[in-house]
Amino acid sequence: KDLANPIAMILSAALLFRHTFKDEAAAKEIENAVQKVLGQGVRTKDLVLNGQDDSVTIVGTSGMAEKILAEI
Repeated sequence: KDLANPIAMILSAALLFRHTFKDEAAAKEIENAVQKVLGQGVRTKDLVLNGQDDSVTIVGTSGMAEKILAEI
């Protein structure tokens, strides 16, 4: 349905890199990519109050994942 917010799953991957693989650089890269995308005003619908906000770009699950991946 392309409705779920993938940010928690993506940040879980950062935790995996940090705690399991002891790769702080990879963890930071993932976290920074998420912050950058959110800083650009990209949101999934669940993160937008009342479902409408002209100051943000609303994307679906795959759109958010693709934006974050592009920043890594």
